[in-house]
Amino acid sequence: MLIDKLTLEGVESGRADTTELFCLIPAISKIRCADELIVEVNGNVSVSLVDSVYLLSMNENNHDFDKETPHVPLFRVVQANSLPTISFTQATFRYSIVEDPSTAGSYIFYADQSFDYETQEHTYVFNILINNDFPPVTLNIINIDDERPSLTAPQCSFDENTIYTFANTTCSCTVSDPDGWLDQMTFEIVLTSSIDHDEALIFALDYREQPPDNVYNETVYVAVQRELNYQEITFYLFDIRAQDGVGHSTTPNELVRAIINVNDLPDTPPEWTHYFSSQQFDEQTEQTFYVTARDGDYGLDYEINYMKLWEDDEEADYISIDEKSGTINVKKIDRDKDDISTYSFEVMAYEVPDKPVWNNTLAITFYIIDIDNNPPLVRWVEEADKTNRTFDNVEEKLTSMSFLENYAGDLNLTIFIKDIDTGENAQFTVELENLEENDISYTDAFLIVPTAGYRSGQFQISVRDASYLDYEVPEWIHISFNVLTKGTLDPTKTDRMLVEITLIDYNDEWPIFPEIEYSIEINETAKNGEVIMQIMATDRDAEDKDNLTHTLIGSSYTSRVLAIDTLTGNITVNADNAFDYDTVNPIFIQVRATDHANHTATVPLTINLLDVNNKAPTISVGDPINVDENQNSATKLDSTITASDMDTTANLSATIDWSRSYAMKNSRRLDMTNDTISQQVRFLNVEYYRKDEDDDDNRDIIIDLVVNDNNPDGTTPDFELFDSLYISLVVIDWNTDPEFPDKVNTSVLILISINDINDNTPFFPEANLPESERENRTIQENAPEGISAGSIVAIDLDVDDTVTYNCTALDPNFDWVTVNTDTGSFTVKAAGLINADIPKTFYFNYSCTASDDNHTHTSDPLIVRFYIIDTNNRRPTITIDDKVYVDEKSPNGTVVSEVETEDEDRDIPFHTVACSFDRETTCIDKFIIINNVIQVRNGYNDIDRDEGDKNYTCPMTCEDNPDRLQNDQQGPHSEPATVVIILNDINDHTPVVLNDAYSATENVHKDDVIGTIVAEDKDEGLNAEIVFNVTKVKASGGEDVTDLFGVTTDEDYVVDLTHKQANLVALKDLRGAYGEYVVTIGVADKGDPPNSALYDITVEVTKFNFAKPKFVFPSGDGQSFALFSSQELESRLILFSNEDTKYLEDFSATDSESDEQICGKWDIDIDFEQLSPEDERTIFVMTKPETCKGQLQINNRFDPDFVLGKTYKLKLTASVKDGEPEEGEAAYTAETTITISFVDNNLQPTFNCSSMEFSFREEFMDQSQELLCSASYQLEDNTTLPIFYYLDPKAVDDTIENTFNVDVATGTISLKQVISYKRNKNFQFSVVASNDTSPTSTNSESFLNITCNVIETNINWPQWTRKTFFGAIMSGYIRNTPVLTVEATDADEIDQDQLTYNINGSISSSDSSLNNVPSDAFLITKDTGEIRLNFQVESTMVGYFQFDVTVWDVEDDFHNGNLSFLIIIGPHWNTTSVTVFIITRQNTVDFRFYNPIGDVQNKENEMLQIVSEVIGYEAYRQNIEKQTQDGAELEDQSYASLFFINVTTTEAIEANTILRSVSNINTFSNLAGQLRNRTGLILMSFPSTSGSSENLEGVLQAWLVGVSVVLGALCLILLVTFVLKTRELNRRIKLLTTNKFGSQESGLNRLGVSAPTTNKHAIEGSNPIFNVNGDGVKKELGNRDDFDRSSIRSGDSDLIGIEDNPEFDYNDKSNIKKVFEEILGKYGDIDKILEERLRKLNNNTRTADSQLNKLEKQNDDLKKITNGSNAILESLVKNLQGIEEELKLLDTKRNWPGELEAAEKSANEAISRPTNEDIKEQEEELTKWKKFLEESDGYDYAKNIMNIPHSVSNKLNLLEKLLNEETDTTCWEKFHSDLKLLFADLMTLLDLSAFEDNIDDIKAKASKNKEDADKILSDTDGFLNKEKEFNDIHDLTNEALILAQELGKLKDSIDSMSERNGEIIDDRLKEIQNEHETEMRKLDEKYNVKEGQVLLNKLKRLKQQTQNVDIAEVERNIDGYLRDIAYYTCILEKCESGSETIADCKK
Repeated sequence: MLIDKLTLEGVESGRADTTELFCLIPAISKIRCADELIVEVNGNVSVSLVDSVYLLSMNENNHDFDKETPHVPLFRVVQANSLPTISFTQATFRYSIVEDPSTAGSYIFYADQSFDYETQEHTYVFNILINNDFPPVTLNIINIDDERPSLTAPQCSFDENTIYTFANTTCSCTVSDPDGWLDQMTFEIVLTSSIDHDEALIFALDYREQPPDNVYNETVYVAVQRELNYQEITFYLFDIRAQDGVGHSTTPNELVRAIINVNDLPDTPPEWTHYFSSQQFDEQTEQTFYVTARDGDYGLDYEINYMKLWEDDEEADYISIDEKSGTINVKKIDRDKDDISTYSFEVMAYEVPDKPVWNNTLAITFYIIDIDNNPPLVRWVEEADKTNRTFDNVEEKLTSMSFLENYAGDLNLTIFIKDIDTGENAQFTVELENLEENDISYTDAFLIVPTAGYRSGQFQISVRDASYLDYEVPEWIHISFNVLTKGTLDPTKTDRMLVEITLIDYNDEWPIFPEIEYSIEINETAKNGEVIMQIMATDRDAEDKDNLTHTLIGSSYTSRVLAIDTLTGNITVNADNAFDYDTVNPIFIQVRATDHANHTATVPLTINLLDVNNKAPTISVGDPINVDENQNSATKLDSTITASDMDTTANLSATIDWSRSYAMKNSRRLDMTNDTISQQVRFLNVEYYRKDEDDDDNRDIIIDLVVNDNNPDGTTPDFELFDSLYISLVVIDWNTDPEFPDKVNTSVLILISINDINDNTPFFPEANLPESERENRTIQENAPEGISAGSIVAIDLDVDDTVTYNCTALDPNFDWVTVNTDTGSFTVKAAGLINADIPKTFYFNYSCTASDDNHTHTSDPLIVRFYIIDTNNRRPTITIDDKVYVDEKSPNGTVVSEVETEDEDRDIPFHTVACSFDRETTCIDKFIIINNVIQVRNGYNDIDRDEGDKNYTCPMTCEDNPDRLQNDQQGPHSEPATVVIILNDINDHTPVVLNDAYSATENVHKDDVIGTIVAEDKDEGLNAEIVFNVTKVKASGGEDVTDLFGVTTDEDYVVDLTHKQANLVALKDLRGAYGEYVVTIGVADKGDPPNSALYDITVEVTKFNFAKPKFVFPSGDGQSFALFSSQELESRLILFSNEDTKYLEDFSATDSESDEQICGKWDIDIDFEQLSPEDERTIFVMTKPETCKGQLQINNRFDPDFVLGKTYKLKLTASVKDGEPEEGEAAYTAETTITISFVDNNLQPTFNCSSMEFSFREEFMDQSQELLCSASYQLEDNTTLPIFYYLDPKAVDDTIENTFNVDVATGTISLKQVISYKRNKNFQFSVVASNDTSPTSTNSESFLNITCNVIETNINWPQWTRKTFFGAIMSGYIRNTPVLTVEATDADEIDQDQLTYNINGSISSSDSSLNNVPSDAFLITKDTGEIRLNFQVESTMVGYFQFDVTVWDVEDDFHNGNLSFLIIIGPHWNTTSVTVFIITRQNTVDFRFYNPIGDVQNKENEMLQIVSEVIGYEAYRQNIEKQTQDGAELEDQSYASLFFINVTTTEAIEANTILRSVSNINTFSNLAGQLRNRTGLILMSFPSTSGSSENLEGVLQAWLVGVSVVLGALCLILLVTFVLKTRELNRRIKLLTTNKFGSQESGLNRLGVSAPTTNKHAIEGSNPIFNVNGDGVKKELGNRDDFDRSSIRSGDSDLIGIEDNPEFDYNDKSNIKKVFEEILGKYGDIDKILEERLRKLNNNTRTADSQLNKLEKQNDDLKKITNGSNAILESLVKNLQGIEEELKLLDTKRNWPGELEAAEKSANEAISRPTNEDIKEQEEELTKWKKFLEESDGYDYAKNIMNIPHSVSNKLNLLEKLLNEETDTTCWEKFHSDLKLLFADLMTLLDLSAFEDNIDDIKAKASKNKEDADKILSDTDGFLNKEKEFNDIHDLTNEALILAQELGKLKDSIDSMSERNGEIIDDRLKEIQNEHETEMRKLDEKYNVKEGQVLLNKLKRLKQQTQNVDIAEVERNIDGYLRDIAYYTCILEKCESGSETIADCKK
C-alpha cells in the first residue's frame, strides 16, 4: 500500500528533539528502502529518508572536545561507484570523506569541527553526488543543556515592616542561559558567615511567571517573606546558588553575592535617655527638672521635641516644659487650697516629622509636703430652708435667722468649718463669742457642739436656756454673736462668722362674726356676678386686722354656684342658671373666716329662692298606639298621653304640628308634600282637659287623639299608603316668663302604628316594567335536573295573604322547566334536556299567573323569558402540514403556515379555537401563532441559520374558549399537534480576517513564512469559500512598499467549514527593513453575488543584532581615576588635579565596527556595578546626557568624609537591548572596569569609640572621670596635631552646662555642683573633639556620647500611710489569725520593698479581763507589716490593746555616710501607734455589693474612705467575702464586714448606730451614689440584722395590722349602717308614693321632690305639708315656720324632735367641737377610705367608654369600606357605560338587549345605599351614646360626695329615731350605743343634707338618661337595619357582576366586530369582573355586620345597666361589700323584731 503523504513531527523527549525513523515510500518516490545510499554509521547520528530527502539529526557536541581536533562520523555512503562530492546550499561546516576499507563502495562522511547550537547554525543543507544522483541531505543540530547559566548580583533596598511578594517587589536580577529551559532553574540562598539571620526564610527568589523553553533571559525577583527590622539588622549579605536543570552552576562564579539594605522607617517611638518618675518638694516653692530622649529609629535620627500631655489640674497649669530642651518648670503649688498631696502629669517626647504617630510618654508624680499656713475657716452654712450659703472670698461672714419666741432646741443652721492643712496643722477649736458692742451676753442662751475639729466638721448651735428668748423683752428681739474658730497649734489663726437672730411674736386670737346666723331671699333667676350679701368677720390680732380670709363651706353644688370675696366677704352668684326653685330650695351654706394662725370661725347662711315661671312643660306617652286602617270619624284612639309643668303658675294647652309630622311605609319616610298623602295623614284632632278638675289652672292635662272628618268614612288611615304615622304633639305654657321664650312649649314625636286588613289582588311588579327592565332569567345548557332557573315574584298588598303560582310553556318543544307553586322558583325538569348548539337556540318562554288565598284573586298572565347559557361541550379539530419552510432572517410577521381549526359550539368563545406553541420549547421564542397563522416572531437575526439552529420542532396546542369567557365549566378543550419549521440558508456573511498583528526580525529571508492568516465566513458551501490577496503595504513613514510581503495558500487552506487560511510570506530579505508596516489583506467569498472586505494587519520587523557593542571611552579595561572628595550632586565629577578644574569624561560606546563612530542603529545604554567595597551602598549614579553616552555622578548618599581614603571599583556595561541574544545574534552587552578614589584635605580628629558610661555619687562634689575613648587624626604618617575637647553645645541644656565641666586639653569630666538621684537618675550629653577652638566638627566620629549614672544614697525618712492604725479581733479568733497590716512608704528608691517593721516596747491593755494575755500578744511580720494574733480570744475578754510599731529603712552602698552637714546620718525610722479592739457582731456591719469579690478588694481603700466620709466615723475592714445563697457562693455578689472607730474617743461604734445612719434614705442615697460614681461598687440596701430591729419591726407590723383592722371594721360598719338606713327610708317612700307616667318618676306631681330638707311643694305623698290641712283646707305659702326641716322623703319622719335634744344643738359650739374632735380623733382618715372605695365606681363607665370607642372605630372602618364600595360600584357603572358607548360605535345592525340597562340600574341602586347621610346619622347616634355615658359617669358623683366638707351639720335629724327610740331587746342594746356613735361620726364628717342633694341629682339624671336611652335605642332600629341594607348591597353587586358576565353572550350578535375590538371588550369585562369579585371578598372579610350587631347588643346591655341608676346602685358601686350588708341587715331586722337568734345571720 502506498502512502501519499506522511508528516513526521519531532516529539520532545528530555532536551533532545528525536524523531522515530520510518521508511517512507511516497507514490512519486524513485528510491525505495532497499536502494538507500546513505545509512547510519553510529548511534550518535540518526538518518532517515523523507520525501527523497535524507534527514540527519545529532546533538551539539562543542563540549565533547578539549584540545583535540574534532573528527565525528556523520553517515555512511553505500553502493557508491566513486568518491561522493558535497555541495552546500545552506550554511557550511568542515568535513572529510574517507573510504571505508571494510566495505566496497562505502564511504564515511566526517565532520571535522564541533557543533554549538548556541553560536552556530542549527541546520545545514547540502547535496551529495552519488552515482550521478544528487540526493539532498539536511543535518539538524539538536540543542542540549550543556551551557552554564549566569545570574546578575541583586543589590536592593527594602523598607522595614513590609512584606514584598513576587508581584510587588522592587528588587530583581537577571538569569541567563544560552540553552533556554529557564523554567528548570533552581535558586538557593547560601549564608556568607556563621551568623544566621534566617536569610533563607526571609528572602526567596523566583519568576513572576514561568518562562517558556525558548526564552534565554528572564528577570528573577527577590521577595521578602517576613518583615524586616532596621533596629535589628541594617543590611543582609548572602550568596545565591543558581543551577539549571542538569546541575550547572552559574558563571563566572558558582555563588552570586546579594546585598540587601534595610531602609529605616519611622516605626519606633523615641527612647528616654534621661527621665524620672517622681519627685518630692515643699508646697509654695518653684522647681525645675529636665528629661531627654532620642529617636528610636537610629537610621533616621529625627529631632526630638517635648510637650505636656495632661496634668491633674489643667486650669491651674502648674507644669510647663521647654519644647526643645525638655526642661520642666513647676509653679508654686498650694497643697492646702487645691487639696493636692500628689500632683501627676504626663509628658511626651515626639519625633518632629512624625508627632501624631511616633511618640513616647512619661508619667511623673510630684509629692507635695505640707506646711502650716492656713487658719480654720467657716466655709459655708446650711440654713433652715436647706439652702447653702458659702463664704468663699467673703470678708464679712454673716448668717441671719428668725424663729418663734421661747423656742427650745437646735437652730435650723449647720455650720461647716474646714482647715485645709493636714496632720497636726489641721486641728482647731470652735466657740461662741459675744460682740464687744453688745451690753447683753447673748451667748448665755446658746451653745455650739462639738467644740473642736480636725480638718473639717459640721457644727450645730442649740438653745441652752429658752427662758432668755422672750419677745416681750425688747433687748432680746434682736440677738447677735460670733462663731469663733482657732487653730490648736497656732491660736492666732482664727476666723469669725456673725450670727443674727430675730424673734417672732406668736398669734393667739380667733376671728368673730357679728351675727350668729344669716338669711336672705332672692329670685331663682339671679344673674351670674350678682352680689347677694356681705358677711365679714373681725380679729383682734394686729396682723389679722382687716386681713382675714373668708371662704364658703357647703356642698359641691353651692361651691359651684356661689363665690365669696376672701377679703371683703361679699357673696356673689358664680354661675349662669345657678338656682332652681323646683329642685333645691332653700340653700344652706356656711361662711368660714380664717386668720394667719389658721384660727377659724363659722356662721350659717340660709338662702330662700322665689319661684319664676321658667320651666318648659313635659309630656308623657303611655302604651304604644295602634289603629286599624279604614276608621270612621269621631273615633277616639286608645292612648294615654299626659302633660304637666313644674312651675306653680303654668297654664297648658295641646295641639298637633302637622308641619313636623310625617308618615312612613316599610321604614321609608313618605313625601308629605304629596297632596294625597297629606290629606290621608291629617285624620286626627287633639282634645285635652285637666287631670284634676278641682285645679284652678291647667298645670296637669290629659290629651286624647280623635279621628276627624277630613276624609270619607272608612277610607283613612290606609295601610297600603302608610303603615306608621309620627305626629308632632306640642304642649304650650301660656304663662311662661317672657325672658324664657325657649321654655314656652314642648313637643314630642308620637308613633301611631296602622294595622292592615285583607282587600287586595296579587300582581306581578315585573309586568308593569318595560321589557328592557324585566328580570333576566338564565339557565345553563345541559343543566342537571332540579337546578334553579330563576323565579317570579307576585305581590299581595295584604300582609298575611299567601300567593300561589302556575306556569305553562308557550312552545311544547321547549318544555324544559317546572315552577314551584308556593315560591315561584323555576327548576330544570330533566338532566341533559337543554340544548343550545343544535340547532342554535337562545331563548324559550313560559306564561305564568299568581293567586291569593283560596284563589280568590288571580293576576293577569306574565310572559317569562329564559335565556340559555351556552356551555363548552364540543371539542375542536386541527389540520396542518408536518414540515414547513422559511428563509433565515426573515422579517417579523413573515407567514410560515396556517393552522385550520373547527368547533360546533353555539357561542363565539366556545367555538373560537386558538393555537399556541408549547412554552417549554424554543419555538415560542422564534415564532408566534396569530389568528392560527404561524408567523416569524422577532425575525432577522433572531432566526439566523448560521449562528443558531437550522430547524425547529414545534409542538403546539389548540384549544377553544382561549380567553376563558362566560361560564366555561366543561372546558376549554385542547388538541395537540407538532410541526417542523426548517430555515433556508442565505448568503449574508462577509469573510472576516481574525488576525491583526505579526512580528518578524531583520533576519527573515525571501519566501520565508511570517505567519498564517485565518479568515472566517459563517455561511456554507460556496458562500463560505474565501480568496486571499495583498492589496497594499505601507511603511510607518507612509511610503508604499507593496513588494515587501505577499500571501500564498497550500493544502492546509481549509481549516473547517467556516474557517480558511493563507500564509503571509516575505517577498525579499528583510535585513535593514526593521520597522512597522500596515498590510492590507483582501478577502472575498464565492457567493452570488460575492461578499468581500479589506482588513489591515500590522507587521512589526524587529531589529536583529548582527554585531557586539564596544566602548569608545574608556578605551581600555582597568583604568583608574582620582577625584576630589568634595563633589556636587547631579554634576560631572571633578578629577583630582593641582591645575584648573577638570572633569571626568562621559563614557561612550558604539555597535559599529568603527571606533570613531558613536552609536549605530542601537541607542546603547551605559550602566555600572560597584564591585568593591562590596558591603556598602553605592554613592554613584549614572545619567545619560545623550545617546550612547553615560555620565557618572554622585548621589545623595555621598559623604566626602566617608569616602576619604576609599577606593571604588566599578564595572561598566554597554547594552544595545535587554535580555539574551536570539539565535544567530551577536552579544547584546560589552563590559569594562574602572577604579575611582577620593582625596580630601579637611581632616578632623575622631574618637576610636562612639560612647562611654560612668557613675557619680549624689550629694558629693569632689569627683572626676577621664575619657575612656581616645581621639586622633587618621593620617598615614601619624602626624601629631593638637586636639581640643568641649561639651557639644547641640546636645546639652542648662542643667548639663551648670553641672559638668570638661577639661579642654585632656577631656577629663568633673562636677560644677552636687547632683541628686531624686532629680536625675542619669545625665546624657556629648563631648566633641575639634581641630581648633570652636566646639564644632563636620566629622561624626569627632563626637563622643557620654552617660553619667547617679548613684543613690539614703537621705529620706519612712512615712506611715496613716497617723494611727486600728484593728479588731473577735471571740473565737485563734493564734496566727491576721489582724491588720501597717504600711509605710519611703521616697528613696533603694528603700522600696526594703522597709522592716518591729513592735516597739510593751503591749498595754484597757481591761482587767486581758491581764492573762501574754506580753507578746501580737506578732509582726518584719517585711510586710502584717500583725498577727498570738493568743486565742475568749468570750470573756473585752476592751482593747495599744502598742507602738517602728519602721526602719536600709543602709545604702556607702553605709549612709555623712555626705554634708545638712544630711542626717541613716538608717532612718518612724513610729506609729496601733490600737486593736475586741469587738463582737454588735460592732460590725456587712456592706453588701452587687460586685465580684475582686472588684471590692481592688477598691477597698477608696470604699473605706467614702464610707468614713459619709458616716462620720473611721471605717476599717474586718474581712471581705463572697455572698452565699443556700450554701452556695455567689460569684457576682460579695460583702465587706466593717467596724467603725471614733478616733476622738478611741471607741468602737455599735453596729446599730451605723445601721440607723445608713437607714436614713438621704444618707443611704448619698453613700450609694458616691460608691457607684467613684468606685463603681453597687451597694445593696441594708436589711434588719439585729434582734432589736427585728423586734421593732414586728411590733410595728402588729400595730399597723391592728389599726388597719379596727379602721376597716369601723369603716365597714359605718357604710353598711348608712346604706341600710337609706334603703329603709327609700322603701317607705315608695310604699307611700303613687307612680305617674312622665319623664321622671312622679316628677310631674312632686315639684319639690329634689329639695334637700323640705317637701313643701309636693301635692301628693305621705307628708304633703302644703297639700291640705286636717279640715281639707289648702295651706297657704309664706309662713317660714311651715317649712319642713326634715330630709326629703322622710315620710312620717322618725327623727322629729331631735332638735330639742341638747346633745345635738348645732348652735352649741361646745357640742359641735366635742363631737368634731371625737370623730377626728377616731376616724380622721375616713374620708381617705371613702375616696378609695369611691374610685371603684368608675369601672362600669370605663367599660362603657371602651366599648363605645370600639364601636366608633368599627363605625369609622365601616364608613371607609362603604365609601370604597361606593367608589368601586361607581367605577363599575362607568365601565359598563364605557362598554356600551364602544359597542354603539361598532358597525352592527343588532340592538343591545335590555340586560345592559338592567345592569346599570341595579348598579346605581347598589351604590345608592348606604348613603353618607346614613353614616352621619350613625355617627350622631354614637355621639349621643357617648354623651349619655359621660353624664351617667359615677366618677362625678364620687367627686361630689368627697367634696362634702368635714364640718358638723346643722341638721342631724336623720338620726332621730335611731338615737331616741327606746327598745326592750338585749340584742339591740348591743348595737345601740355603737350605732349611735357611728352615725354621729358620720353626720359630723358628711353634710348629709348636701349629700342627699347629690343623691336626687343622681336620680334626676338617671331618669333623664333613661328617657334619652329609650329614644336612642328606639332609633337604633334603623341602625340595625343597616345589616339588611348591606346584604342588599351584596346581592345587588352580585347581580351586577352576573350581568357583566352575561354581556359576553352578546358577542354572537356582533358579526362585523373586528377581532381587536372583541379583545378590548373581553379584557374590559374580565377586568370589571375581577375587580368586583375582589372587592366583594374584601367586603365579606372586612365588613362583618355580625360584629357590629354584637357591639350594639353590648350597648343595649350597658344601657340597661345604666338607665335605672339609683342611690342604692351608687352605694353598691362605692363599697362592694354586699355580703356584709346582708349580714348587718339581718342583724338589724332581728333586733327590731326582738329576736335573739342573731346567730342565724351569716356573714
